[in-house]
Amino acid sequence: MYSHHDAQYLSEVFVPTRPSDGWPMAGPRCYGDITMLPVNRRVLAWFLGLAACLSFLMALAFGLHTWHFRQTAIRALGQVIELRKEMDEGDVTYRAVFRFSDAAGKEHPVTSSMNMKPAAHRVGDRVTVLYPPGNPEAARIDSFWELWFETAIPAVIGVAFAVWFLLTAPRRAVDFRANPSHSAKENP
Repeated sequence: MYSHHDAQYLSEVFVPTRPSDGWPMAGPRCYGDITMLPVNRRVLAWFLGLAACLSFLMALAFGLHTWHFRQTAIRALGQVIELRKEMDEGDVTYRAVFRFSDAAGKEHPVTSSMNMKPAAHRVGDRVTVLYPPGNPEAARIDSFWELWFETAIPAVIGVAFAVWFLLTAPRRAVDFRANPSHSAKENP
């Protein structure tokens, strides 16, 4: 039979059960194409916490890079001259091609780094363009998605991992009634 220690272990580890008798199995169980292995909740929580931290660090790095780009970039007015149609996983998306003049007056056509559905711009639209000094080919349209998309994705993933971490992290409950020394410290 199972002891109290076994019950605590089983509450921290996912063990598939046999449909016939409901008792935990000793090894992995195969459900079609998926094999389910025991997973320690503490290990899963640490993994999710680490993944959340790494995602937030990536978002911070991308955010600092974008912030620096916005602070040092030269602003210019441009115009959308073409919408390039592209196939993206079976969907039609559009990538803006815009033209602008740099500080020296030389015109540069540049293709947007983002393809969108529906198109974010129309041919003939005037847009604000940001480009690094000395590198007008790296110009970007001054819009949220053009500039902050690469920051937003790891930030959203980090939030998802953090919420998952908070939901799966093992909890330790303290019963202050069972241990008088805790309640004495709380209420001197």
